[in-house]
Amino acid sequence: MEEKGGTMSKLVSSDPQQKSVVTSDALPLAMIDIEKSYGEAKVLDGVNLALQPGSITGLLGRNASGKTTLIRTAVGLLQPEVGESLLFGRSAWNSSAEVRQRVGYVSQRFSDLNFLKVSTAIELIGSFYDRWDGALVERFRHEWNVPLSSKIGKLSFGQQQKVGILLGIGHRPELLILDEPVASLDPVARHDFLRALLMLNDEINQTILFSSHITTDIERVAADVAILHEGKINYHGGLDNLKEQVQCLFVRSNSTDKQETFFREFGELDGFISSRIDGQRLQVWVRDWNVDKSEELSKSIGIPIHIESVGLEELFMGMTS
Repeated sequence: MEEKGGTMSKLVSSDPQQKSVVTSDALPLAMIDIEKSYGEAKVLDGVNLALQPGSITGLLGRNASGKTTLIRTAVGLLQPEVGESLLFGRSAWNSSAEVRQRVGYVSQRFSDLNFLKVSTAIELIGSFYDRWDGALVERFRHEWNVPLSSKIGKLSFGQQQKVGILLGIGHRPELLILDEPVASLDPVARHDFLRALLMLNDEINQTILFSSHITTDIERVAADVAILHEGKINYHGGLDNLKEQVQCLFVRSNSTDKQETFFREFGELDGFISSRIDGQRLQVWVRDWNVDKSEELSKSIGIPIHIESVGLEELFMGMTS
């Protein structure tokens, strides 16, 4: 499957120019200074996120980081205490039927229509949309082996999720938002679904935001990645550029005292993100690093420093340590 590249964006949480841009009606989704709490627990703490038309963005975050809360706030199912979520320039919380026609949403687990047969659910949901594409739904229903005559509640979790996806993409929405859409799917079904995402993006320039804990799936289809950590988006930009801008350094030492010393020294580096001790190695994530900096620091501490290429999973670990 073809991977897609992207360009670097600055952290939207700290870029005033980005905040002025997100009010544009042309943007499918713009979240501005969003705060959302449950009791005394603040889940979203000043989230800013703007999606460009036609982009595919993978949303990453640790368990209980607030990904589902972010997504539900984005589409207007939750109202933030502070800030505003805009869909095509209009408030998501009070969005009109016209705006809703342009948005598709698939929750982490689909169970709303369990009492209906698959065929009835497709007919019912399709009746609400002016641009319902029955041929598209039937094509993927057939490819995914979803039985029309079965009640949704009698299907496996994976099959139920496929039904939810079919109902979410049937009206060919300009903005498609999915919360862990492949969590219940087997590898073959995941592959087929990701291929469908790429096809929809290519055919109608669809803007897609999807969360997933499977980093290889995000690497396969997403040009951009947004990382949610401690209530904020601490990175939003091109996946390729994240790999270029963030490096992982390794320092080997079997001395606990030296490891602790290096741990403190690396924490004071310009561009330091995080670090951890992994056995006899200190693993350090830094931004905008180069070989000259490694050589200089290596002379200073008297031990070789190695720069290693890592995948999105390792980068995600470093960005959220």
